[in-house]
Amino acid sequence: MAKAPDKDSLRGRLPGLVYERPPSEQFRLARLQLYNWGTFQDYHDIEVPAEGFLITGHSGSGKTTIVDAISTMLVPRRIIEYNWAARDLKRKDRSLESYVKGAWNAQRDELTGGVKLNYLRDRSTWSAVAMTFGREGRERLTLLQIFWQIRGGQPEARRHHFILERSLSLSELDFGELDFSVPRLLEKLGEVWHESRDFASYSERFRQRLGIGSETTLRLLQKTQSIKNIEDLHSFLTEYMLDDPKTFEEADKLCEDFGNLKIAYDAVVSAERQIEVLKEVKDAYGRFETARKELDEVDFLVGSHLAFFAAKVAALCRARISKLEEELDAAERIVAQAAREEDERREALEALRDNRRRTGGERLEKFERELGDWEERLLSRSRARDQAREAFEILAWTFEDAKRDAYLDARRRAKAGREGIADDRKRLRLQFEALTMERAIVLEKVKEAEAELEELSRRPGNIPAKLSRLRDVLAEELGISRADSQQFLPFLGELFDLKADEARWRPAAEAALRDLALTLVVDDSRLLELAKAASRRSLGERLSWLSAPLSDKGKFTPSFEDGSLLSKLVFRKGLQRLSRLLSPRLEFACVEDLESLGFHSKAVTLGGLVKIDEELYLKNDDFDPADDLCRVIGHDNKAKKAAYERRLRELTAEECVKAAALESLDGELSSLEDRRQALKTILRLEWDDLDSWTAEAKIREAKEAIREEKERNQELKDVD
Repeated sequence: MAKAPDKDSLRGRLPGLVYERPPSEQFRLARLQLYNWGTFQDYHDIEVPAEGFLITGHSGSGKTTIVDAISTMLVPRRIIEYNWAARDLKRKDRSLESYVKGAWNAQRDELTGGVKLNYLRDRSTWSAVAMTFGREGRERLTLLQIFWQIRGGQPEARRHHFILERSLSLSELDFGELDFSVPRLLEKLGEVWHESRDFASYSERFRQRLGIGSETTLRLLQKTQSIKNIEDLHSFLTEYMLDDPKTFEEADKLCEDFGNLKIAYDAVVSAERQIEVLKEVKDAYGRFETARKELDEVDFLVGSHLAFFAAKVAALCRARISKLEEELDAAERIVAQAAREEDERREALEALRDNRRRTGGERLEKFERELGDWEERLLSRSRARDQAREAFEILAWTFEDAKRDAYLDARRRAKAGREGIADDRKRLRLQFEALTMERAIVLEKVKEAEAELEELSRRPGNIPAKLSRLRDVLAEELGISRADSQQFLPFLGELFDLKADEARWRPAAEAALRDLALTLVVDDSRLLELAKAASRRSLGERLSWLSAPLSDKGKFTPSFEDGSLLSKLVFRKGLQRLSRLLSPRLEFACVEDLESLGFHSKAVTLGGLVKIDEELYLKNDDFDPADDLCRVIGHDNKAKKAAYERRLRELTAEECVKAAALESLDGELSSLEDRRQALKTILRLEWDDLDSWTAEAKIREAKEAIREEKERNQELKDVD
């Protein structure tokens, strides 16, 4: 058997772990106090005898909670491992925050798979741990840590460290009065050493007072106080009690020095290569300097050439400017000569005018001005006359030339007709707007019918197109292709149908089972995914779904009463289990008349009146259960498809009729607008605005007066 090491050999190998003081001078744990720590609610005081103590108890009784409280007081948070005894189970369910809040149970959410902790103190709360140490002579030292966590604040608990040179009872502190105030707490404690966050300074101070030389001692304490068994003493000593030998440090230093030597060697080799390269660079630089000098000489010659070229260009520019100035002077002389000639002609013209006036030209000028005025009036009145004639043609009136009274009578008729046209225009506009709205409604119905026909042609079943397309979108989000959506995400209406010999009860089935037929059936494995997919979007439709099996592993035969609605249905092969599940919802008695409803708790009539229970009845006139267009039950859609084809033909014909009527109304409105504008033109034009006949007569008179004046005055005739 190996000899146990003596104290002196351990002191050298385990610094800080061997007592350096005699027993009389050693501090011993005398008291442990807990307040709101883990599942220890309120105040708990544990006296520790000098001979030591052993913590025992059933699983979950709080042994680890007490040990972790001691570790929290002595070990830094960066190395502390709570619930060390369960490390082999890899459990990480305890933390400082869980102890402060009093975590007592963990529940797993079946839907999300997450774990939710239940707390004794889920609001803002204080927690405190105090350890009192003593030695002979009744000297006392108390280590105190206080934690608190504010609800809605930071996720980590706040922490303060205190050291008192006396005993302390946590019962002296009324945490309710402190209101999470550190100044009030310090006032309550009196003379005390305090550190708010830095565990290092707190650890250094209490280790100095307790005579603990190394932080390793505290780490060893934390691990040994929770250890359950020691299978290998050698592994335990080397892992937890022995420091690394100095030979490791020396080896690391040698490796580092070797690395430095290699770096130096690589630097020397690199320098030699640089010298070889730089020698070639030096020669290249000499050649560069020679070439640069030659380039400077060339630049000098080029600069001299440019100066010569600039001088020649300047001389040519001066010569050109001189020539242009001569041409400008010649042009100015020509312009001056032309101006003098123009002045001479103007003077001659004025002389002729004066001579003309002296020889009787004033009367002639007056006649000429009158002629010009009447010619302008004739042009304006001719345009107005043409506008009036065009307006008369639009109104189918006869335009009589040069008849003033006839035109004035037409203006009176236009004034009276304008009010009637306004009423007709308003009436036609209302008809046009109403017909436009009706045609838009018909076009929307055509679009819906085409969509329904496309969906009915694409797959079997009678589910409306909007719900079928919505099913495809949700199926894609569940990883189901559109081609397979009807198989793995069917509507109930696609899974059953009326028996062939029960066709007369189809209106009753459509009325009673419509809501159920428009319900999706989803397997349990996809139920949560479907709920998430539906919640992520606005569906735009009312959608319900049912969790039910889509395949049977066994044989189930549903039971039903003869004459019930369920007895008239046939389910798709392999869905007996689903039919049994739905039996309570489908079990309606089928009655021929209203009087028979009173004999059943759930029943439906041939006409589609539904009795849901003893008090509740339903008749839904939003759809006609007897109309094939409203059919939702069954996978055979031939009847519904034929009905929509007829409906589409009817709607197309109706749209054509309304389009023709709109075109006719539009023509009437256009014609009415033309008549309104024609009346407006007639009312705008007075007789004097279009009397071109008077203007023509005045022009003839002015021309005759000019001719007579020239023939009467021979001298004036000669001047002209």
